Amino acid sequence: MWGEPWGNGWGMHGGMGWGGLLLAGLLALLIIAVVAVGAVWILRRRADGGQPRPGQVEHGGVSDAERVLNERFARGDIDEEEYQRRRTILQQK
Repeated sequence: MWGEPWGNGWGMHGGMGWGGLLLAGLLALLIIAVVAVGAVWILRRRADGGQPRPGQVEHGGVSDAERVLNERFARGDIDEEEYQRRRTILQQK
């Protein structure tokens, strides 16, 4: 008799229905996630100054300088005595 002011309840929210409402909510969550990830990425880049630090430790706990030293020793460019001397110097820094 009186009816509901918004219709029968199935075509709610401007005709989008429940499926449209669900998609709109998921889209909103996706946008929030993208903004959050972007903000974290920007803040990390600013903290690093956008450039890697000299001798920055890579994965595995080996710095760039130590990696190069290891490669030179493996190729035979330097002998064991020179390798140990330079490695000691790098580890003191």
